[in-house]
Amino acid sequence: MIARYTLLILLIPFASVSQDIPLKETKVTTERMEKKDRRKKNKLLSVNPQDQIGYIMNPISCPFGINYFKFFNNGIGSYIDIRSDLNVFAPGEWGLRDESWITGTMGGSPTGIIERGGGCDIFNIGFALQIFKSKSDFNAPLVLYCGYGLGVLKYFEKYTEQYTGPYYARNSSEFFGNLNIGVLRQSNVSEEFSSVSFLLGYDSAISGINLGVGVTIP
Repeated sequence: MIARYTLLILLIPFASVSQDIPLKETKVTTERMEKKDRRKKNKLLSVNPQDQIGYIMNPISCPFGINYFKFFNNGIGSYIDIRSDLNVFAPGEWGLRDESWITGTMGGSPTGIIERGGGCDIFNIGFALQIFKSKSDFNAPLVLYCGYGLGVLKYFEKYTEQYTGPYYARNSSEFFGNLNIGVLRQSNVSEEFSSVSFLLGYDSAISGINLGVGVTIP
C-alpha cells in the first residue's frame, strides 16, 4: 500500500511536465498564426494607385495641359503628358497672327525681325512606380513618375502696317528633348468612387514647375 502511494507521488511531476509542453506549443503556434493573419490582412488592405486623368500646367511656360496615368495591379504604370501655351505668351494679339490676313487684308509687310514666343509645347511619355503602399486608414498611394519627351519653341516674325500693327505671324519652330520627373499623390482611393489626386513635377528643358490635379477612374 505504501509502495503504491509512493509510486503515485513520484509520477505527479512527470504528469505536470507533460501537460505544460502542449500548452507552450499551442501558445507559440497561436502567435505565429496571428502574425501571419496580420501580414495577410495588411497586404489585402494595401491600396494600389488607380488609373486617372488630370489637368497639368506650368504657369510660366505651358499653362494648358492634360495627362493620363494607366496602372497595373503591381503598382507599375505608364503615363502621357501633353501641354501647350496655346500661343498666349507669343508676341502680338492672340487672334491676329494669320500671315495671309496680315499681308492680304491688312497690307502688312514683313520686317525680317524674328522673335521667340514666350511659351512652348511639351509632349512627354514615361513610366510610373508606386513608392508608398498606403493602408486603408489613408488610401493615399504615392507614385514616382519619370519620362522623356519632346518640346517645341515657336518663333514669330514681325510685320508692319502704315496705320495699325505691328503684327506677328508664326515663322519657325525649334525642337528639343526634355526629361520629365515628378510625384503623384492620390487621396481616398476607392473601388466604387472617383477621388482627387495632386501632382508636382519638373521639366529639365523649361523653367518653372508643373502643378496638376486629377480624378481617378475606379
